[in-house]
Amino acid sequence: LANPYMGTLLLTIGFIGIIMEIFTPGFGVGGTISIIAFGLFFGGNIIAGNSEWTSLVIFITGLVLLIIEAIIPGFGLPGISGIILIIAGTILAMGTITSALISLSIAIIITAIITILLIKFGHKSPHLENIVLNTQQKDEEGYLSTNTKDEYLGKTGISISELRPSGIVEIDGKRLDALSEGVFIPREANVKVVRVEGSKIIVRRV
Repeated sequence: LANPYMGTLLLTIGFIGIIMEIFTPGFGVGGTISIIAFGLFFGGNIIAGNSEWTSLVIFITGLVLLIIEAIIPGFGLPGISGIILIIAGTILAMGTITSALISLSIAIIITAIITILLIKFGHKSPHLENIVLNTQQKDEEGYLSTNTKDEYLGKTGISISELRPSGIVEIDGKRLDALSEGVFIPREANVKVVRVEGSKIIVRRV
């Protein structure tokens, strides 16, 4: 587990697992695969005497900072810090700068290719969509103010994002924030407005 080739493979599997988790609802196979792969990578190097537990802590901190940067885009400080910490953690784990950089580069390139392919074929991250509902919701993009939503009671439309229970639906060509009745509704499902409570639109899958 501590040789460079196995290290490269485990890092690649770990990063791919993270991407799988980002592109699938809830915590599942991707997250489990990622934890096992990174655990084997760092555990193997720690057992072999190449590093200590601090390398794992540094690496995880870097991953967390990168996730924060992805969720809340800013001026890049969390992202830059995350990259530096991931590189530092990998170097400390593998013991040599050259092996660490080569392994990381290969893992990142393969992961980037898979991510691009997922996006190209229409896959979206439910986690990011739930945290940031397409950022700005402007009238010219089909979003309506809260005082016009009573007219949608009883109308049908389609879910643009997953509703868990909040999400976005399209009714009469307009995009609206909506809530399900506590039941998960997938993307591109037919929905009907069953209640309007103030500014909230409650929909049901039909």
